[in-house]
Amino acid sequence: WTYGEEKAEIVQGKATFGEISVKYYQGQTQIAEMPENAGEYKVVFEVLGNANYTGLSKQITFTIEKASVSKLTVKTYTYDGKEKVFASETDLYSVENGKGTYAQIYNVILTLKDKDNYKWIDGDSQDITITFEIKQATNEWEEPSISKAKWTYGEEKAEIVQGKATFGEISVKYYKGQTQIAEM
Repeated sequence: WTYGEEKAEIVQGKATFGEISVKYYQGQTQIAEMPENAGEYKVVFEVLGNANYTGLSKQITFTIEKASVSKLTVKTYTYDGKEKVFASETDLYSVENGKGTYAQIYNVILTLKDKDNYKWIDGDSQDITITFEIKQATNEWEEPSISKAKWTYGEEKAEIVQGKATFGEISVKYYKGQTQIAEM
């Protein structure tokens, strides 16, 4: 059976003569009761013999498998200025570097909290690194404008409406031909 599931029922059977004792072992070490944790075990049924009848012994090996934990799905996000949570800690695993805001690649490390009883769905219990990416966003204008493209010296200057960009600060520079000038 698998860790966390209902235990298997041990049916000890009957002996024609004598009392049956039941002992559990993990490797060569006797343990006090039916195990619950993942691992390889054996149960030994014994009847001690005496002058009237022979002894009996039967050994059965069994395995409690590690429970499987699903891995996260790798996602790609686009930068929007808001923090993204790639992974949150659960009862089964802890998370390192599980969130991010800026356009870059993030390596999220997942660590099983109980490696003795749990494994990743692929059968391994080692820490895993999952890569998430926040891609660079395409910036867009809320159009800047100018009230008039030409005017005569001495007239009222044109009004510059700076506009907005989805992301970032807008800077305004003025040029006369190919030369940058200080002001309009």
